[in-house]
Amino acid sequence: MKRGGIFVFAMTYCGSANAATSLESLAAQVVNQLNDKLPPGSQVAIGKIATDQPITNADGLTTRIAEYLQSRIKDGTFARNIRDGGAARLARKPTVFLSPQLLLGTVSVTAQVFVPDPNVWVRAKEKENPLVAQTAAFSQADVELRQFLPPIALERMKLTSFSYDKFDDNDPPLAIACGELGGRGTLVIASRHEVRLGYLNQGQVQWDKKVKWVDIARRAAVPLREPIVSALFRRDGGHGSLWVGNSDRGGAVFDGKAWKAVEGLPMIVDHASESVWCANTRPIEHALSGVLTNCRGIEVPLVLSAHEMPLSQFGDRVLFRPAGGELSIRDPSGASIELEGAETGALSDLNQDGSPEVILSTNEPASIRIAVVSGQTVQQKVQLDVPHPVVSIAACPADVDARPSVLALTAEEVLRVR
Repeated sequence: MKRGGIFVFAMTYCGSANAATSLESLAAQVVNQLNDKLPPGSQVAIGKIATDQPITNADGLTTRIAEYLQSRIKDGTFARNIRDGGAARLARKPTVFLSPQLLLGTVSVTAQVFVPDPNVWVRAKEKENPLVAQTAAFSQADVELRQFLPPIALERMKLTSFSYDKFDDNDPPLAIACGELGGRGTLVIASRHEVRLGYLNQGQVQWDKKVKWVDIARRAAVPLREPIVSALFRRDGGHGSLWVGNSDRGGAVFDGKAWKAVEGLPMIVDHASESVWCANTRPIEHALSGVLTNCRGIEVPLVLSAHEMPLSQFGDRVLFRPAGGELSIRDPSGASIELEGAETGALSDLNQDGSPEVILSTNEPASIRIAVVSGQTVQQKVQLDVPHPVVSIAACPADVDARPSVLALTAEEVLRVR
């Protein structure tokens, strides 16, 4: 969005037409990690799920997980009668025993492979089958997982406020993003001169790290008169990485240990290829060049208009602001829905029904509004009054209760909608 001469950009991407579901992802991870340690003809067994929340169909959930893995093993079968590790150790055929968990919005499995010794005399002596391999897999809650959990009602969404140490008066916060970094939920707030990483805790934003742009990114040859700031997270094998951009300095990526400068401003996460796409600036027009690259200078087959600022993407819908126009949602056909009076926003599937909601902020009155997007219509469901105008909104992955949330940044606090 454009506010007081500053472009604010916090890109969030939710969903992918070709992405595996959370439970499919678990099976794929287990197979990839165990590789040749899964003998053909192995049977898959699964124990009771450990969880910190209500599950409406626990047996259905564990069966789904086991069947996904069984389908990826040559001549694999599902051993429904084996429900604990002790029984798996005594089985007469190779057995993969899964111990599932659903905690803080993350579904995971520990997979143990027990294989009987081919020598009958050894089997008789040892009694229990040896453990030949073990691994773990993790995935974020999604629409498929939500089938087995209590439904989420948009009308029950609430605001929670978190205060934070203020930025310099001459360097206000401009963008917020949230995701996973180092295996933990993390938020980032960026201003023109500083990037801060932290987490929410007991009504406050606790900062883990504060860095200056001058220390993490190269200086731009020709900075824009009206700076553009970007921030996004990419899921990276359960650990995640943070990508930030500033038209004064260019881009940088943080893997939880070290910063590395990149070419251009990170704009979009392409989860299908696990790539982050960057845009370069066009100083003469004080805008983006419109050509996206893979952040290493290699062009990708997408073009971003130099006169449009994308804010969020869900599947094949994009939330953007055309220069001098109203915030709008564009679908694959190119048709747009104009959102009159909206200052900024994000697309997310807050109730995990597979369809997006748009979360918007308005200034008169100051509020956050949640609306359902269906075809070419938008139907408002919730309006939450807020004490200060919202600067930036970011959609966050599911965490507590396997519920997605939204973070809204104001000059005074961070507001969580969940």
